[in-house]
Amino acid sequence: LKARFPRREVPILAWHAGLTGDERLTVKSMIRQGTQGILYCSPEGVTGALLPALYDAAAAGLLAYFVIDEAHLISQWGDGFRPAFQMLAGIRHGLLAQCGERPFKTVLMSATLTPETVATIDALFGPSETVQMASSIHLRPEPQYWIHREGDPNAKTMKVLEAVRHAPRPTILYVTKRQDADEWLNRLHRVGFARCASFHGDTDDTTRQRIINQWADNELDIVVATSAFGVGIDKRDVRTVIHAAVPETLDRFYQEVGRGGRDGCMSASLLVYSGVDRELADRLAAPALISDELGFDRWLAMS
Repeated sequence: LKARFPRREVPILAWHAGLTGDERLTVKSMIRQGTQGILYCSPEGVTGALLPALYDAAAAGLLAYFVIDEAHLISQWGDGFRPAFQMLAGIRHGLLAQCGERPFKTVLMSATLTPETVATIDALFGPSETVQMASSIHLRPEPQYWIHREGDPNAKTMKVLEAVRHAPRPTILYVTKRQDADEWLNRLHRVGFARCASFHGDTDDTTRQRIINQWADNELDIVVATSAFGVGIDKRDVRTVIHAAVPETLDRFYQEVGRGGRDGCMSASLLVYSGVDRELADRLAAPALISDELGFDRWLAMS
């Protein structure tokens, strides 16, 4: 926006950890005054620091839309390590109660909605008869899919390295564990790949921003990543997506393959896996019971 409208004052549009204390106060004040306009933030921001200002804005009739992008994560991530995704439903009900006769509109968007995810959304944002779904479902025509099983872990590593050498770039190499991302980055450096980086849940904010900027500016050929990389990042010319692990869900696999070929040109999807990878995916996909503390926090948020 600054490049497009150099003379226009552009407000803070995103709530994130890099904001100063004064910037945070400014955003909250603008929300309460109804002058903020659009604000991008994480579910943790909505359920945490921004919540009092949002309640004040709702009571004053200043909220127009409540938009959740990548709504499938309500089910996928909300069941486990980011419960704020599912707490959004309770927060929304509370904000609607504040609005009285001036309710805001709620929009949930995703390119990957399974029947299970739709059922979860109906339950959390329903009743189901009030939920309207509009969809345009089609398989992405750009990727070509290749799958190879390798029993020996060392042989699997060599197969992935061979694929990285010959694959069209830019390339994303997906793994499941954070430790694996760093190990693969070191491995690529050792064999001579310099324009590469790793991106996962432990990557600090400064490094994340640097990697995202380098990726957008074609200064990186390869990003080794967990599922933390890709959501909200629209690089259109990714040519190859390689999985050196088995994604725990088909949704995750299809989302990650979808990082390639967004310019409408062909892309390649290669999955190289071992029996150990399959066992890890099965364990991650198995239902798990949440703790008493987490369950109580969710109950409070939705009550």
